[in-house]
Amino acid sequence: MGASGGHFSRTPATLVLRDLPMSPDLSPETVTPYIPPREP
Repeated sequence: MGASGGHFSRTPATLVLRDLPMSPDLSPETVTPYIPPREP
């Protein structure tokens, strides 16, 4: 097997985070928003 990565598809994936624990160290202001890449 080569290291070309030909077995991986190029379809975009979406990561959905639910029920995030909100603590003083993890507030909605400190969570980095997800910005999808322009190039799939």
